[in-house]
Amino acid sequence: MLVEHGERILARMLTPAELADRPAQDETDPQWIAGRLAAKEAAFKALATSGTALPWLDLEVRSAPGGRPVLRLGPAARAVADRAGVGSVRISISHDGEYAVALAVAVAHPDSPTHEELPHARFGTAGQGLDPQASPSA
Repeated sequence: MLVEHGERILARMLTPAELADRPAQDETDPQWIAGRLAAKEAAFKALATSGTALPWLDLEVRSAPGGRPVLRLGPAARAVADRAGVGSVRISISHDGEYAVALAVAVAHPDSPTHEELPHARFGTAGQGLDPQASPSA
């Protein structure tokens, strides 16, 4: 993706603040980029957005002090979360070799009328392989 589309594709999928968070030593670190994209994909799934188009830029993955990733919901994502009774989405990103994986947990808002429908957090996972020859099911 980076080889074919370069910075243009990153500007369509990562906010300016996310791009500013990139490691200074290698601004095109594919593993770092894959982790951010995997976290966004996992959040889409945790929010159960099927049938609802959300722009990539409406979710923002930032680094909290200490490096923990946090997810910020933009207006469209916040509206989807509110309709689903979701108060927040927690994320985790892991890297191993040439792979990045992410987990997102949609935490029900305790005052939501749909809270009873979500007795436990709803999970979304996404793996972002960096090997273009790898099988999608690997």
